[in-house]
Amino acid sequence: MQIKKPCLILFFLFAILAVLALPHDSDGQVRSGVGYLKMLHGAREVGVHGSVTGALDYTYSFYANPGATGFLREWQWSATYTNWISDIYNASFLAGGNIPMPWSQRTRFLLGVNYLGIPEFNNSNIAANTVSGNHLLATASLGQPLTFLSPNLSVGGNIKYFRSTLAGFDADAFVYDLGLLFRTPRFHLNFGLLDHLIFSMGASATNLGKAITFFNEETPLPQTSRAGIAANLGSHHGFQLGLDLDYRKIRDEDAFLTFGSEISWRQLVSLRMGYSWEDNLLGYFVFGGSIRFDDFILKNSIVGRNNALRLELATNQNNDLFASPYHGTITHQPIGPEAFRLFKPVYDQHVESDNVTLQWELTIDPDLYDDVYHWIVVDKDSSKLARIVELSKQNTSDALVEMQNLPLLVNQATNQTQFSFENLAAGDYFWAVFAYDKDFHYRFAKLGAQRIAKFHVTAPDPRVIAIQFEHSEWITTDDYQGTLRFTLSNLGNQVARNMTLSVFDSSSKVDDSAMPHANQGKLIYQQPLLDLAPGDTIVIETGWNTEFKGLRQIVAQIHQSENHDKIAHRNSSEFYTIPKGTFATADTTIIQKHFQIIYDLPYVGKIFFDNNSAEVREEYSRFWTIEPPLALFAKRLRENPSIRIFLRGTIDPNSNEQDIALANSRANAVMEVLHNLGVNPDQMELLEGEKLPLRNIPANPEDRRWVFEERRQVDITTDKVSEELLFKPLQTMYIEKTDSAVVFDSNIIGVVPLKAGKIYLSADNLADSLALSKFNNGSSLSKAMTWLLPQKEANELSSWLDKKGSYRLALTDSLDRKFKVKQQATHLASQVTGRERRYFVLANFAAASAYYEFYWTNLLNTIPYLLENPDTRICFHGHGCAVGPEAINMALSKQRAQYFLDKFLADVRQRYPELYDQVKQRVDSPKGAGETEPLEFRNETGKQVILGDNEKPLGRQLNRRVMIFFYTSYQTK
Repeated sequence: MQIKKPCLILFFLFAILAVLALPHDSDGQVRSGVGYLKMLHGAREVGVHGSVTGALDYTYSFYANPGATGFLREWQWSATYTNWISDIYNASFLAGGNIPMPWSQRTRFLLGVNYLGIPEFNNSNIAANTVSGNHLLATASLGQPLTFLSPNLSVGGNIKYFRSTLAGFDADAFVYDLGLLFRTPRFHLNFGLLDHLIFSMGASATNLGKAITFFNEETPLPQTSRAGIAANLGSHHGFQLGLDLDYRKIRDEDAFLTFGSEISWRQLVSLRMGYSWEDNLLGYFVFGGSIRFDDFILKNSIVGRNNALRLELATNQNNDLFASPYHGTITHQPIGPEAFRLFKPVYDQHVESDNVTLQWELTIDPDLYDDVYHWIVVDKDSSKLARIVELSKQNTSDALVEMQNLPLLVNQATNQTQFSFENLAAGDYFWAVFAYDKDFHYRFAKLGAQRIAKFHVTAPDPRVIAIQFEHSEWITTDDYQGTLRFTLSNLGNQVARNMTLSVFDSSSKVDDSAMPHANQGKLIYQQPLLDLAPGDTIVIETGWNTEFKGLRQIVAQIHQSENHDKIAHRNSSEFYTIPKGTFATADTTIIQKHFQIIYDLPYVGKIFFDNNSAEVREEYSRFWTIEPPLALFAKRLRENPSIRIFLRGTIDPNSNEQDIALANSRANAVMEVLHNLGVNPDQMELLEGEKLPLRNIPANPEDRRWVFEERRQVDITTDKVSEELLFKPLQTMYIEKTDSAVVFDSNIIGVVPLKAGKIYLSADNLADSLALSKFNNGSSLSKAMTWLLPQKEANELSSWLDKKGSYRLALTDSLDRKFKVKQQATHLASQVTGRERRYFVLANFAAASAYYEFYWTNLLNTIPYLLENPDTRICFHGHGCAVGPEAINMALSKQRAQYFLDKFLADVRQRYPELYDQVKQRVDSPKGAGETEPLEFRNETGKQVILGDNEKPLGRQLNRRVMIFFYTSYQTK
């Protein structure tokens, strides 16, 4: 369980007091004396047999526990007279109250004087002179509630001076007391007559100090440890019951308990009884009673307003040796709310805000069962508050009702220590806070000597401190000019409310002294303003539209929302309108004319290896004139995960390759390359390697080398359905280009001279610009402009083709205002003057048949589209590789051309009978080129690129082909 900090500190304070009160070993050798210091003064305290260590609101209890000083009333004085045995008398007086200190406003200070007189006596049978004696005790007590821990905890200390005189002898000493007192909050009960319950407890160490010397003999002080607990039950206008129990331990004496009780009715009449378990000659019981006269009973004539006078009596129990002593006390003390202060605003303070917070101190009522209520009154009429002060002097509930019914700005109860206003109008305000209890005792809070405080709320001063025009950067054909920006500030010390901003567009300077707004131009904007706090600045923006051109006067004024003629402030500024007009080109712009050649470049599923090697050459996976075959196959396999391929490696015994493991290693190497290129291994299957049969060795060493190279390979195959997806041709295009200019039409009219301009054109990451230097009449741009796009590098213009081009115009006038036409688009197109498509069909080695059937099928599928233009012609060209004699290759290439032409016409007749005659008429005679024209094409830059390199097996494979040309010589858009 966690112990709270205040409880822990309270425990240590009690422990310190206990240690201070413990007698020292050296003190135990001589019995303590000075019995007068053991006595408590005050008839009420005697009536409960001194059981006040833990009690609350006992006037003389600070002698038993200095901690009680912190809980005593705001002020009090009291006098006591006691008639003891043998005409010994005792008189006491104390006075004290609250003394504000730098650390606290609730420090309590008391001064007390006690005198015990012993008349002349002689018990020596006249053998000695008659003598007399007396005791004098002067006490100063300081108590402090420890509000930083708890407002219900108090500590205190006493400094006492004691002097004893007997005949011609005397002795004196300084004596010290320490104590603390803790009370609980007031608990509410449902017991009918007893509404409330308060517990309190205390501990003290008293009569601390050095021994006192009598007749050269030191007598220790009667150091006393005390602890007490009390319970207070009751209601303010009913019965009250107090029960007190004390534990007391005096040096050299046995510890004992005392008990006290007090029953009261309305705190006016009280009866007390106390009992002590200490053996003494005065008896165990004490009795007492009191009567209190308050300001209602005595009508303010004696006790004073909010005060009471208490008369108290007490007597000890009779015994066989002494008559009962009598004690009488009179006490004067307050019974109304304690004094409290107004904090802020200070008197006559100028508050520079319409949001004001009033603050004051919370007061308390000293009576245990009473309640205190706070009431705040605020108004602009000070006489009304003065009336309240006068009414309060009547001290009746009727007067309080009359106060509460006065028509004031604020007139209400509150349990807070502050009250906040919002939206106060400018002017003087007066305010007061008073407290009253259940008996209608009242107390006004004070600010210095003032019961009524005053503050002043200053007035607003809204102003248009700046008018700015942020012109629109866009050149359009509408009447929008841009944004007007008004900076408004409240230079006063009050919130500006119920204001409206009105803006006018005028052709001439407006007289600021003119009140009506009818002659200020056209009203273009009006806006009610939000509340503007002192020192705050706001910016209001609105669009400016005007059909007029030239220099315009913008007038802004702040006025009362309900009265346009009551103008708080006006300001104006001059601004020029912006250029208006159009700037455009056609939706589609021809920037280039060209002749197109489309190549369908073939691929074959063969990977060739060096002699006795399983290493895949980089031209198959990384570096080739076009996309490497394995890289292309890998991409297509990734895009089509359903394709499954088969890899079979071969070895050539003519190349001295005998181990079939080499064939498998070659297939594995191709698989590993494809896997590294992202192909799923599940899409690939290795077939058992194959050892090719011996072949006739060609006589030509060059042919021999080339033939053997094509026998060391890995075949990549797939099913017929997937062949087209995997081995389809790669299409590329070459265009012969002729450049054309872009033409812009402009019609822009302005009123301020233009000094610079530029046209910007962009497409994707491309950009170019054209500077302008001449303008019509200095302020307009009205002419056609041609622009040839850049050609700094060869074919640079081609990168602009077939893109959505964005263009805009930027202008700067002599006022350094920048404008631009909103970005527009034009399609940057080309005009085709001719078109050719070159379709490749690969042929098997030394044969006229197609290597992949889908090449031929796809060709047939495109026939209707390729022949849409009636000028399209078709021509078959046969080609061969360089293996073998050149004459044979020439004959083979012609055979291939004729074979494919015949097959083409036959398939067209069967598939497109309606097109057969048309196709046959467009077919040129077949041609054969032998090995003289290796496969080549022009890339996008126009460079001639050779794929059919006869020095490489892949190139020779591509050279065994038939090229079908579809060509036109027409112009089309």
